[in-house]
Amino acid sequence: MLCLSYPIVLLSAQISAGTPLAQRYNDVAPLENHHCSYAFHLLDDPKTNPFYNLTVEQFRRLREDIIRCIMATDMGRHNDIIRNFKAIIDIFDIHEQEHKVGSFPNLCPTPAATQTFR
Repeated sequence: MLCLSYPIVLLSAQISAGTPLAQRYNDVAPLENHHCSYAFHLLDDPKTNPFYNLTVEQFRRLREDIIRCIMATDMGRHNDIIRNFKAIIDIFDIHEQEHKVGSFPNLCPTPAATQTFR
């Protein structure tokens, strides 16, 4: 497993060892939360922000999507994500506007919705 800007450590080891990263994110997807934080830290600098010309609303929506994608890599939530995906696959139609990005928030919920006790 490769972790951006942090030593390579398994998630379970992060939590079991009570690392600063696990403590910072209350044992909830510490690596994924760190990746989100670090990515947006990089975007604070206009030299490393390809999205600088977006409106506030466009950037807010992009940020939600980026966070949702990164948080979906939390293998502790893999079975939930697959179960939610299977629940919508029979009705999903890419040509339907209402089925576009963000239409199925329960498929890969945003971080606020992923806060669970472990």
